[in-house]
Amino acid sequence: MIKVSQIFYYPIKSLPAISCSSAVLGERGLLHDRHWMLLDSDDRFVTLRELPELTQFGLEDRGDSILVRWQDDELVLQKAQASGQSIETKVWEHDVTGIVLEDASAWFSACLDRALKLVQSTDDMARRVRTAPDHAVDYSDSSQYLLMSESSVDDLSRRVGHEIEMLRFRPNIVVSGADAYAEDEWKDLSIGDQQFQINKSCARCKITTLDPATGVQGLEPLATLSQYRRRHRKIWMGRYMNLVSPAGSVIKIGDKLKLASL
Repeated sequence: MIKVSQIFYYPIKSLPAISCSSAVLGERGLLHDRHWMLLDSDDRFVTLRELPELTQFGLEDRGDSILVRWQDDELVLQKAQASGQSIETKVWEHDVTGIVLEDASAWFSACLDRALKLVQSTDDMARRVRTAPDHAVDYSDSSQYLLMSESSVDDLSRRVGHEIEMLRFRPNIVVSGADAYAEDEWKDLSIGDQQFQINKSCARCKITTLDPATGVQGLEPLATLSQYRRRHRKIWMGRYMNLVSPAGSVIKIGDKLKLASL
């Protein structure tokens, strides 16, 4: 039996995950996933590629807000739509908008000793990506959801010779009970009563080589993955998918995954 074993969302792009036992399937992915994003002094989005120290923040869901911790300091982000100056920027080649949160921007700038802006996605933003033009996303790189299989990561860990943490791959939905890499062939599927469509595999970058706890960079898992998961000059692991069912329902740990062909 294939079922959901872990659920993660990432309120601020490139900052750590929040693990949850259930989550709302929103219009743009898990509710509040990549709902905020950091920009540099040139208004370009900031990721772990440039700032591995982003791994050192702590995040906690407080219901109506997100608590962000840095060392002995804390910031509270309200989930409700903020008001303020609107700014235009990009996530890769896609135009996006955001509301600049002035106090939060000053807090992050002080934490990391550089000029930063924190922006919140606007309710009316309708960002669509080339591979899934019928589905909107917030500030995620590609699709609404990233699916990973425990068996595939377990197989990778055996090849590497030590445990490779699931969070290196920054998934939203993790499943157990499938054969390793079986997800490579999945297309349409349901989780519980909700229908999803897989649109592509996920090409992996050097972010996976950062220890999610320390931010220290190494060679794995890309060194090993490149030996057997390279195709068309890219390394593939995990699957992107979008919600086909109406938004607003809840996904939870233990929900069964069923392939449309079964």
